Amino acid sequence: KNSTPRYNVILIFNFKHKFHENKGKVNSPYAVYNVADQTLTRKELGAFYTPTDLTSIMSKWAIHLPSDQVLEPSFRGCGFLESAVARLSELGCQTPRNQLFGCDIDIKAFQYLSQKLGSLNNITQRFILADFMTISPDQFVTQEFDAVIGNPPYIAHHNLTGVQKKSIDILCSRSEFKINRRASLWAYFILHSMSFLKNGGRMAWVLPGSFLNSNYGIGMHANLTYRFGRVVAIRLGDRIF
Repeated sequence: KNSTPRYNVILIFNFKHKFHENKGKVNSPYAVYNVADQTLTRKELGAFYTPTDLTSIMSKWAIHLPSDQVLEPSFRGCGFLESAVARLSELGCQTPRNQLFGCDIDIKAFQYLSQKLGSLNNITQRFILADFMTISPDQFVTQEFDAVIGNPPYIAHHNLTGVQKKSIDILCSRSEFKINRRASLWAYFILHSMSFLKNGGRMAWVLPGSFLNSNYGIGMHANLTYRFGRVVAIRLGDRIF
């Protein structure tokens, strides 16, 4: 255990999000989300957009130095990326956009990326159009990150695609950590993101309350406390989605 890399993580819970673990369903109003040549719903993407006030707070906690390299594994509307730019600039970084990296399965996210962050250097090796569960650190020009931040997709296990389930099987077979194989996609996102962190790196996630009250969520506690030097969970009293 002493040789295991140690990190820090903050987890912020949106308890007002109605995720019923016993039924494995998400009961929320879902807007239609238009994507290039196809139409996906927010439910299919597991997409919930995080308010700027919260992305700013989380970025300030996770990003400590002007040299920090930051990964957002499911950047969607680019809220966390925008807050990361602001935080790096606040710390004195002259080229904050060059220290951002991301992944998203939705081509629409890349349109937002262009609109909100403008022209980016070496974009193909820094922002990848793919399911995060299918990629590895060596696909980025930077393979270890100081901070991983975001709001992972909330997709119940029975709604996962065959490709996603196969990726999860591969991840679980390679991981030293055990997790209930009926877990929601967000849990696997967190597990996979650990392999992208530098020793001493930090993660900050917005999660549903199922982290605390589901069987697989409780199983994640042991994984996190083993791997991270400090774990902080903050419960939000107000609904943010």
